[in-house]
Amino acid sequence: MPESISDYYNFDEEVISQAFLKHRPKKVLVQLPEGLKHFYPTLLEKLENISEGLGLHNIEFHIDASPIYGSCLMDLTLTSRHDLVLHFGHKEYPYWSPPQNVVLIDLQYKGMPTSQTIQDLVRELVEEGVKRVGIYGTAQHDIGKIAEAFKREGIDVANDASRAVIFGCWYSDLPSLQGAEAYIIVAGGEFHALGAGLALGGTGKIYALDPYTNSYSFMNPYIEKILRKRYYLLMKAEDMSSFVIIAGICGQFRPAVINRLKSLIQSKRLKYTVAEAPYVTKEALGNLDNPYVDAFIVTSCPRLPIDDLSDYHKPVLTPGEAFMVLEGSMGRYIYPW
Repeated sequence: MPESISDYYNFDEEVISQAFLKHRPKKVLVQLPEGLKHFYPTLLEKLENISEGLGLHNIEFHIDASPIYGSCLMDLTLTSRHDLVLHFGHKEYPYWSPPQNVVLIDLQYKGMPTSQTIQDLVRELVEEGVKRVGIYGTAQHDIGKIAEAFKREGIDVANDASRAVIFGCWYSDLPSLQGAEAYIIVAGGEFHALGAGLALGGTGKIYALDPYTNSYSFMNPYIEKILRKRYYLLMKAEDMSSFVIIAGICGQFRPAVINRLKSLIQSKRLKYTVAEAPYVTKEALGNLDNPYVDAFIVTSCPRLPIDDLSDYHKPVLTPGEAFMVLEGSMGRYIYPW
């Protein structure tokens, strides 16, 4: 029997039922995050059972095979061809709302860091003199439950768990949180913890707590390494005179950021071109690249310059980095814009 997404994640079937009854769809598009798309056979079976139980028959289900990294980025042409879009695993993006036929379905990971892992991390925090932390994480994890586990071990939690969900470019109230002596980022992998460190300008102790691997790591050496690399690129970009500003779509289209960049570049009598793309890859940069381009500024997702495009042979900057260069303010690191 194939694995089911329900083996690993909880989700509210009532939300799905209400969506079916409201939209009474004939065609449904199912969007799953990267890494979870392979669960679609058993998920579609469950969705068919739910719809049949409501008396809704002969619904045609499609899977969105395009990259799904968050609720900020959707192919609106594709979503418009369906009566209902079920988007699993992401909260609504703070800066953009999807079309009305899109329903966001929370996925809550069933796993938790073990008591031993939390105790080990608490022991390390105490050895570092930390008594009060901020705890944040991605939408798939029960931050409130994890925060309570730390409180039971004698660690005070400075932030409100109901505001603890973070995105790759948005960190809730983390940058302005007062009184935290360290920050614990609950997520799979390292990127969200890295982003939190960058959002804090490289200050503060950052720990990544990964419920999937039941492990944690002190992130500051890695954050410092990335910051050194980013400042190296910034210094290279200081002498550059021609930029390509890459604009995204949907929630990743940021006209205010683009217009500010254009104004700054023009004020310095430099050159720019605006290119638009739903996704940005090294191949896409290579196709745009030519001897007249000195650097790229990606205004869509700041993860791309930091992660996917970090080793491109020309500087690829986030908006915040571009502002640092164009405004001549190379002090505190600005992330993401």
